Amino acid sequence: MAIDFESINRSIDILALTGLQGKRAAARTNGGEYKTSCPYCGGKDRAAIWPKHEHGPRGWCRVCNRSFDGIDLYMVMHNLDRGAAIAELTSGATRPQTSRSNGNQSESALDLEKWNAAADRFITSCHNALFEPANRKALDWLLQVRGLSYQSIITAELGYNPGDHKEPGGDWGFSDNSEVFLPRGITIPNRGHGINIRKPTKARNKYHKVLGSHGFIYCANKDLEDRHIGYLFESELDAILANSLGYHAAFFSLPAGQYLDKPEYTAILANIDYLILCMDQDEAGRAATEKHLQIESTIAADPLPKEAKDLTDYYQV
Repeated sequence: MAIDFESINRSIDILALTGLQGKRAAARTNGGEYKTSCPYCGGKDRAAIWPKHEHGPRGWCRVCNRSFDGIDLYMVMHNLDRGAAIAELTSGATRPQTSRSNGNQSESALDLEKWNAAADRFITSCHNALFEPANRKALDWLLQVRGLSYQSIITAELGYNPGDHKEPGGDWGFSDNSEVFLPRGITIPNRGHGINIRKPTKARNKYHKVLGSHGFIYCANKDLEDRHIGYLFESELDAILANSLGYHAAFFSLPAGQYLDKPEYTAILANIDYLILCMDQDEAGRAATEKHLQIESTIAADPLPKEAKDLTDYYQV
């Protein structure tokens, strides 16, 4: 059955999602125009939000010229790819916006220093737990199924959270009564930006970003000096696997549904002359490839056999 994207988009309360509910419209354009910070570039009060647009809720930023609808907004605010966002929106299991400032809330909503301290503790605890005898199955999954070496696991600070649990939001720097849910799974830190948790394979949504994390490009390399060729994957674990092979290149990851057009990525990619796209071979991956190709110096790539969805699938063959 085809997905009715228009109906899903029209069902989204874009004012509640952006924290604008109850506020007055700034103009009458397109049935009422509201102003907020851009969820993509962070430009303050430069994004126009039209909840009653004739084509459904949508917005546009006057700084980065980015257009988006309600589905796009839900994706970027919750760090989801399109498939996961659609699954949540159609199931009714939607969630409020996260408390980390992403252009939609004030920075005072989260004490970043406290959040980073809590994240450091969690990262270290999970990294140590990964090498405990009781969690050998998780370590074997990384070594045998994902093809990683001990050294690459240590360098990337991968870890294992052995059980679902919640921690008080206050311990993580939140000023409200929120709780931080930490599900069982492989922890993948991107220090300074967030923590991604790869949940057990049978879970419907395989990845969970810890509350307070924000979408940011992941770099498997510690040093990008003199690396003029880059490879972009969707999964951090694929980027880590590629980096462990010893090629003199840079290895990044960015989930489908997030794009390279953010200003903060410019400095990271400044010395990359050729960025080869290695997105997953599925609908979301192909759509992301088309979007990434609008960025100068990116090169479409399909280096894997058709039966391999991603680099790990290829490794397993």
